[in-house]
Amino acid sequence: MMRISFARRARSAALTPLILLIALVPSALADVVGEGDVSPQGPVDLPIDGGTATGGTVPGDVIVGGTAATPAQAVDPSLFGRLTIDIPAFTDPLVCENGIIAGNTPDSIGVATVAGFLSQWTVNVSMQVGQFGFGTLDIIDGAIVDTSGVGTVNLTDDAQVGVEAESQGFVNISGLGSRWSHDDLLVGLAGFGVVTVENGGRLVTTGNALLGETYNLTGSNNEIGNGRVSVSGIGSRWVVGSDAPGSSDELIVGEAGIGEIEALDEGVIRVIDSVTLANSSTAYGKARVNGRGSLIWTFETLFVAGATGSRADLYVEDEGIARADTRLTVGTRGFVNLAGGTVLTPAITNNGVIRGDGVLDTGDTGQVINNGDLRVAASIANIRERMLVTGPVDNTQGVIEAIGGEIEFLGSVTGGDIVNEDGIIRFDGGFALAATSLVSMTLSSDPGGIFAPGGASLSGDLNVAFVADYVPQTSESFTLISGGPVTGTFTTENVPTNWEVVYLPDSVILQNVVAPPVFAGSDFDLDGDVDGVDLAAWQSGFGTSPGALKSDGDANGDGAVNGRDFLSWQREYGFTSSPTAATVAAVPEPGAAALAILALGGLAMRRRGA
Repeated sequence: MMRISFARRARSAALTPLILLIALVPSALADVVGEGDVSPQGPVDLPIDGGTATGGTVPGDVIVGGTAATPAQAVDPSLFGRLTIDIPAFTDPLVCENGIIAGNTPDSIGVATVAGFLSQWTVNVSMQVGQFGFGTLDIIDGAIVDTSGVGTVNLTDDAQVGVEAESQGFVNISGLGSRWSHDDLLVGLAGFGVVTVENGGRLVTTGNALLGETYNLTGSNNEIGNGRVSVSGIGSRWVVGSDAPGSSDELIVGEAGIGEIEALDEGVIRVIDSVTLANSSTAYGKARVNGRGSLIWTFETLFVAGATGSRADLYVEDEGIARADTRLTVGTRGFVNLAGGTVLTPAITNNGVIRGDGVLDTGDTGQVINNGDLRVAASIANIRERMLVTGPVDNTQGVIEAIGGEIEFLGSVTGGDIVNEDGIIRFDGGFALAATSLVSMTLSSDPGGIFAPGGASLSGDLNVAFVADYVPQTSESFTLISGGPVTGTFTTENVPTNWEVVYLPDSVILQNVVAPPVFAGSDFDLDGDVDGVDLAAWQSGFGTSPGALKSDGDANGDGAVNGRDFLSWQREYGFTSSPTAATVAAVPEPGAAALAILALGGLAMRRRGA
């Protein structure tokens, strides 16, 4: 095994004062140790003890593992190389043109570690971790790797992890101040690549970032790029893009292959331009933000399933925040799952599914255009998911669905379909259905309902069913809509046999046809309506007590005919239990009208039969 050392080390106690003096000189050289299959590839070998005029600069490449095309040609036939850079602060970095870890052969193994406060490795052109083989790069304890190529001719994608098919590349950036800086980042070109940023580390991408580039299942070159970046812990951050005027640097998670990002435990991912999860029909992209203080933030648009046919998932959990300063757009195969998190954006266009327990915060006026599904449900433990939507919703082409869960809309909601199966849907800003709308409700012994403090404007079709194996009593009734003024009716009502829909000024009720009609206490002659004949019956029976009957004018069943019964008649005047009868009865005789005190101003109630 070959061991190359670039170091200044104490030879004896007598040299200690001299070593301390050298350590104070800013141009002192780095400590670099190469072991096994490690090779500088250039006009000169890696300096030994800083003995070259060029200091810590290697004019060519540094390859760690896989230094040649075949084991026989390698520096070490085992193809296993290890490079350690442990620089005292304020000393010159190791500088090379290209850094390649696990290079030319699939069997190669390369391990590189840059450790210590301000210990630095500068790569002028390109850094590849896992070119063909298995490679790892650890940047720890305040160390720096800079592949931005400042002042040199640089390549696109100057930082690459998991490059060729079968390759595996892993980069770990750990510790406060530890940093990897570059222009463009590619993780999972055709291989598998992972970058982990933790414990206050920083990943700085001043250009574009792409995870999971390749999808190729043709011939013998089957390959799928798979890339992941994880940022976790207080102070840990990944910044993509430049604040320079005119820059348009974006993050693509799944170009044609598979990509994944996650911000955990107060980790932050910040992108100057847009973020796209799944950028082609073969791609899959996933993003996850979990924990208070954790943030995925784009200054532009967040696309979930950004291309036709692509698949993507966004998980926002446990008080984490996904923020898009322009818009959140969810494609037809996009899925947003809220589990205690918040989506913060001024506008949402949803063509897929947004579901779960959390907040869609578009402010008071930011609109949600729902062409897909807004959905809540109940868990196995029957714990209701609760979603809050702060802004107005255009649901013309969409569905709002509550399967045991709860969803609340602070703004107005217009059009579309509503599905409620023992769920709770609350329209604080009111809702207005269209002629094409469909409201489907499934009821049980513990039914939910629709609450509309902001009012309900009805139209379209109503479908009502009972859950399997549930047979309600004929005396039961179900409040379908309540809480605010109700205007209009459903054009078509599909309800169970022997059940009918009753429309009241502030509610809509489902009632069995054999049950006593709602507010029919004043129908003293039992002819199915409340009119002047019933008023005459009350007049004739006025004062009868005790033992008064309904036919005497006793509307409330207290055995007496008095003013309370007249008030009941006045309130119910015009009611009819016949779906084909007129909703307003004939005007009573003048004497009755005087007693009624303009009874026509009382409630008018209508019912539609099944």
